[in-house]
Amino acid sequence: MSDAFLKTIRENPDDDAPRLVYADWLDENGQPDRAEFIRLQIENAKRDRDAPERNTLEERALTLLQANFLDWIAQYKPLFDKPNDLTIRRQRWEYENGLIVEGVNRAQVEFRRGFVDHVTARPAALFAHGYSCFQPIGPAPTLRVSSHNYEGPCLDDYVTTLARSPLLEYVGAVCICDGFSNTTNRGIDLLTREKELLRKLKGLHLSELSGVSDVSMLPLLEASEITGFKYMDIGCTGCSFECVRMICDNPRFSHMETLNLDWLVSGKRNVRRFATSKNWVHLRVLQMNGSGLHDGTVAQLCRPGVFPRLELLGLSHNRLTPEGVRCLLSSESFPRLKILGLGGNPMTIDQINGLRSEFPGRVRIHFPARGDSKGFGSVSA
Repeated sequence: MSDAFLKTIRENPDDDAPRLVYADWLDENGQPDRAEFIRLQIENAKRDRDAPERNTLEERALTLLQANFLDWIAQYKPLFDKPNDLTIRRQRWEYENGLIVEGVNRAQVEFRRGFVDHVTARPAALFAHGYSCFQPIGPAPTLRVSSHNYEGPCLDDYVTTLARSPLLEYVGAVCICDGFSNTTNRGIDLLTREKELLRKLKGLHLSELSGVSDVSMLPLLEASEITGFKYMDIGCTGCSFECVRMICDNPRFSHMETLNLDWLVSGKRNVRRFATSKNWVHLRVLQMNGSGLHDGTVAQLCRPGVFPRLELLGLSHNRLTPEGVRCLLSSESFPRLKILGLGGNPMTIDQINGLRSEFPGRVRIHFPARGDSKGFGSVSA
């Protein structure tokens, strides 16, 4: 009977109703903790992030997970070097949902809405155990492949193996994350040729990879197999604004939730081009650090309706003054903004504290600086 419920959940991953029906079945069959956990996470996901009851709901869900995690992640145990030495924690950022089970090797299993939603693992662990370490119960999770710099590999070495792996049959999406520090244009070319992998690819982290440039990235972004992309990090790479322009113009990128464009968007014309795109309705995290932005160019971002869900905006190491920040915070263009990164801009701690006082409870300003007794982001503005 439970298999039928789980099949329905797998076929309807965005619908809470089958999950709640399954929770009722669990209650009736001697698994009240599992049933309560599902209901708690579903209820929490419906709440506004500022709702005071969210913390109470999450705390109870965390307690249940701590008591039962070995049973609830049984199908993923081979991914952890020491499956009995795991940490159960909340997300580190308030704009993120879910609870995490993390191993000493930084493999992670993340629960959202009652089920494993994301799994993070190193390539060596994935390919050593094959599909036996990845047999989801319920919805097909997103697989995050991340080396965490354990092996110092490059994506060039793993794309073909990942594309041919039976693991792809068990996942709903794939994100290629951090740690592939030696990746070059060749690795991106190989990725572009793997059409089945591209169909499941929803995230790509290439930050600080100087060997990756427009030569390989533009053909990748043009690939018709890429749809519903949610996460892109091309900051501090060899890419140019031409890649940014393609992301702005193509509706296939209208599902983007996290976008890192450090050092890529500079100049009033380019900022205006970026800020007039219609692709940012789902964007929650935007990093535009080190782009030479000043008060005039940042004003281009303040367009009503462009960033309705943005919660974190990184503008560190630019040329902003308190006047530009005041304009941004006074704007109605960022109704959900919670965190604003301003470290490395030409402002004093007194000026930052003045902004915090001027906009109490509005946004948490991150301004790490020597002598800042309030610490990194510890004070809300």
